[in-house]
Amino acid sequence: MVSRAPQRTCIGCRLKSSQYLLIRISRLASGELAVTEGSDRTGRGAYVCPQLECVAAALKGDRLGRAIRSPVSPQDKTRLHEELVCKLR
Repeated sequence: MVSRAPQRTCIGCRLKSSQYLLIRISRLASGELAVTEGSDRTGRGAYVCPQLECVAAALKGDRLGRAIRSPVSPQDKTRLHEELVCKLR
């Protein structure tokens, strides 16, 4: 029996991909938003493709807030955008 990697949907482009190829943004128990990797995948999360266009689309409007079921402040969006852009370069 062949096991498949779990599929997740990018909140930027809405395409499905392997969970392991996407970047995860989590709302931790403390309420803080963080980019989580590897085994540190706790809390309510949303996935985004590792492309600048998808990151920009994911942080536009209220897509991220709906996905993590919590409001996202403009300061958090700016911080996450900078962190994700640095990670992609």
